[in-house]
Amino acid sequence: MVKPNLLVVIDGKDVFFPGETVRGAVVIQLEESLEAKAVVLKFLGKAHWHNADKESLAASNVCLFNNEITLVSPQLQKRESNIILYSGKHSFPFEFILPSELPTSYHYVLADVYHLCYAWISYTIEAVIERKFYERNDTYSLEFRVQEVRNLNLMTDLNKYSEVLSEKNVRSFFGFSYGLSCVKLSVPKRGYYLGDIIDATVDIDHAAYTNQTKEVTLELVRETSLLTSKDKPCMSRSLTIKKSLLQESLQANTMYKCSDFLSVPMDLTPDVYVKDCLQIIYFLLLTVRQLTERNITCRLPLVIAKCQEFEMYYLK
Repeated sequence: MVKPNLLVVIDGKDVFFPGETVRGAVVIQLEESLEAKAVVLKFLGKAHWHNADKESLAASNVCLFNNEITLVSPQLQKRESNIILYSGKHSFPFEFILPSELPTSYHYVLADVYHLCYAWISYTIEAVIERKFYERNDTYSLEFRVQEVRNLNLMTDLNKYSEVLSEKNVRSFFGFSYGLSCVKLSVPKRGYYLGDIIDATVDIDHAAYTNQTKEVTLELVRETSLLTSKDKPCMSRSLTIKKSLLQESLQANTMYKCSDFLSVPMDLTPDVYVKDCLQIIYFLLLTVRQLTERNITCRLPLVIAKCQEFEMYYLK
């Protein structure tokens, strides 16, 4: 028995937005006639992660959608039990509308001294020639990418001025009080597209503070969390874009204010959330490092999204 040549072809592109229609064809090339039960096409979206550590195996698997359509059946060929595909080339067109809400395709490998973990959000089309019960099915899988897009202009709470304050009565390791240090981090909005510029303002009030500040840093942080049931984080890792705002020590009993910019890279993965599986969030982190080594921090949550008008990038 000669194995059939089975192929799935997508029209035009391999990246789609949620709600778009995926069109293509299943192509079967046969050197001899074939008798089978049916030809079906499966559309599958899933989010998955697993920890490959030998000492602490863990995993999560979430089905985003699972649809199946029959391209050839005995009923369509008006036969009683099986279908017959004659030798030659056969092409069966298909179309499938993606669900309106889907997370962005994602592949992630966490490897360090202590952990080896794989996570992904994947979308596949699988063509199957279903053989008789004593024969092995013929299959062909094709992965395509989905890019989630959001219109931040419709999210009014993300387009408002936002700030976060932190006050700390700083003490030395020996219990001596240096006084109150007040820190504020503010942005004109909390929602940004890939490629946008974040304009952040930092205010430090040392009017009642008797020590020096030796370093001020502003960071755009991406936190990736692998979730288990009830959204409990199993493991988290961060990617940081860091910028130093202070070139010299900030003296005691002074006020300090500055504005600076951070660019959102075009190749970042936007915010992602899949219940009980995976979450990617972003935030600005301001760190005011004292001579006493007792830091003051401000954390301001952001939303990073993909704009549909931009060219699609392979995201990391």
